[in-house]
Amino acid sequence: MTGDGFAAQMMEERRGGVATRQIAARSPISPRNHLLAQNGLAAMKTKLLSRIVRFANPHPACWLMLAVIAVSMLMPLVIQAQPPRDQRRELVEGLLRTFLEARIEKSLRPDRPPPPQQAIPADLVKAREALSGFANEANRLYEVLQAESVRNATARQYLPEMMRVSAQAGVLAEKSSRIYDVQSLGREFRDVDRQWRLLSYRLDQADGLSRLSGPSVQRLDEFAAALGQLCGIQPQTDYRELLRRTDALNSDLHRLVDDIEIGLGRTRDAQVLQLQGRRLQQQVRLLANLIAQQTSHTAIVAEFQRYQQLWQPFAASLWPLEQRNLERTLRNLEETDRQIHELLWLPVPINRQHLQHLTEVLMNRVDELLDRVTLRVLMELRGATNVLNTAGAFHGVCEYFVAVVAQRGTPAELRQEYQFVVETWPAFSACFRTARAPEVLRLLKEIEQTFVALRDALRIAPEFDRRLAVQRAALLAYAAERLADEVRDGVGKDRRYPTPWRTGFVQASSAFRQETQAFNETLTQRRTVHESADMANQLARSWVRLQREYLPKIDAARQGNLAEIADEITPVLVELQAMF
Repeated sequence: MTGDGFAAQMMEERRGGVATRQIAARSPISPRNHLLAQNGLAAMKTKLLSRIVRFANPHPACWLMLAVIAVSMLMPLVIQAQPPRDQRRELVEGLLRTFLEARIEKSLRPDRPPPPQQAIPADLVKAREALSGFANEANRLYEVLQAESVRNATARQYLPEMMRVSAQAGVLAEKSSRIYDVQSLGREFRDVDRQWRLLSYRLDQADGLSRLSGPSVQRLDEFAAALGQLCGIQPQTDYRELLRRTDALNSDLHRLVDDIEIGLGRTRDAQVLQLQGRRLQQQVRLLANLIAQQTSHTAIVAEFQRYQQLWQPFAASLWPLEQRNLERTLRNLEETDRQIHELLWLPVPINRQHLQHLTEVLMNRVDELLDRVTLRVLMELRGATNVLNTAGAFHGVCEYFVAVVAQRGTPAELRQEYQFVVETWPAFSACFRTARAPEVLRLLKEIEQTFVALRDALRIAPEFDRRLAVQRAALLAYAAERLADEVRDGVGKDRRYPTPWRTGFVQASSAFRQETQAFNETLTQRRTVHESADMANQLARSWVRLQREYLPKIDAARQGNLAEIADEITPVLVELQAMF
């Protein structure tokens, strides 16, 4: 993420119901952080004033500017929180339930009720009770996370997955009365079990969730284990998603090998690094083969750990080179590595050496930026009166973050301190956005890139995964194009349907295709998260209209291809809707 993107995203991602806060008084900052920020504020004001005076000339306007800045030292820094973001549970659940009910109905058609005299097996009764308990507890946990998300960004990022698990379990529990053996119920529960195990792992690893969520997660684990035992199913590994991630890993490794040659030339060191990179590619291909064959979870974990033994020292040798192309590809690889750890339910490690290097880079770039702020630069800024307060608070929090990393703080402490730094960044960067000096703008961009690298190093999943959103938007646009073509060339020319209805169907499907294309362009052009969310909301409403007014009225002879395309569109729309 470059340019204004990181600052804009940070402001957008904090649109949750976080109250207006003052840096000196907000509740998340402990007293020692507050003291540090105040100390940093005082020191930075003195430092900045000395730099400004050094470049000042005796013109009255310059001294007037200095006087204004001196008065501003007494002004507190206030960061206004973003307004609450729209709640979309009803729309998302409606889409998801329609899709799941149709899918489960298809799987239940061959089933027939047992003869009246036949009693329901005891294990099926227990399995239905466990499924009902799982569905109720999943809904309860969703409500806990929903309430907590108003003040806690950590809880907010798990809502989409929790919504899917809750809705799917609820639909299956409602339909379970028409399932007459535990094996069939187990087959239907596998998908829920796969999703829940991954989410359970993520919730267990999360920092800062309330104590209310812990017991609920434990009860859900117990219900899932009971269902697995009754239905004879093993813990479900998401082989499909694992295979996608290993493919991405292999592609990025290939790109990394090319970046090494471009960045380092045909030197001896470059050749050694390229050889190591190709060895890693071979290891990833072995891992992908095991996943494709759906080998046991234990075997896949063992192969992935062999890859880790090669990857960690290799990555550690590349980060200090500070090649921009290399850093971008390394960040992609680190993110994919984190995702594979999650899919395999493995603890995600933190590379302390790399983290120490990144914090040093951050402080060097911040100090260099402040060294570039001459009086001339300051006079160009729109919010010059806020610079000293804002820069002091930001610099103080950064210094403490560096100290916590150097003292090898716990992962929870490191992520918390990183969050404090990130929360002060939008106000700090906004002070210098109007500067004309190229070096100042370059350093702002580089600091933002360092934030992204730090987030990946701390294994923090982005609240909004733009790369994943772009991939899903491309799939959606392709499916919408096929739908529009199918409607135009099929139903649109079928005279058995009324002309006004046919025309409306063709126009609605064409408009939906255009909306998906515009949405895809919005994401690739890196517009704001809020703008993308509005378009995703409109897409969902357009699709609901197509589902209600047109698709159900197609006869069975023409439903084949349209039904297949609809089954592709709905899950992608649900996933996109839930991202915002």
